[in-house]
Amino acid sequence: MKRAASVVVAVVLGFLCVGAMWDFLIQGRLGKIIIDAQPGYNDYVGTVRRVVPATNVTLGDIVYVSTSMGPGFPYVRKADADASNTVGDIMIMVETANSGGVAKALTDGVMHCSSWAFDGPGLPVYVSTTSGLAVTTAPSGSGDQVQKIGYTDTSGTIRVKPSLNITENP
Repeated sequence: MKRAASVVVAVVLGFLCVGAMWDFLIQGRLGKIIIDAQPGYNDYVGTVRRVVPATNVTLGDIVYVSTSMGPGFPYVRKADADASNTVGDIMIMVETANSGGVAKALTDGVMHCSSWAFDGPGLPVYVSTTSGLAVTTAPSGSGDQVQKIGYTDTSGTIRVKPSLNITENP
């Protein structure tokens, strides 16, 4: 009888330990990312990716992954809502880089850029019809591609969460 009780206790403790591990590992208690402050001047918080710009880019430029691939990293070009092949996998450059150099681009997160001057918080941000720029008014010209990049937090800050839902104006 003692042995049976020991087995029951061991099984129950085993389930409790496994349950606690499951709760800790699977339900997000390990590896949380918490953004508890806005990024500073010309700074960012979030997920970045190394890319190879096909043209010179500056901090805050909106880029897309072009069809050709770089040496281990994707080539990017400045995004432009005028054509369907210049939008898609959107990122924002977090540093200035020359054509052919390896640089970092933000894929998801929060970024401040001193060259941005949005009208206020909570506005949707779109790829512009001007190469590399972000705007808070959706492109409205015939054939323009409408792709949301994220939302404004402040005049110079975007919550970056690019949508893969792209529509074309008639």
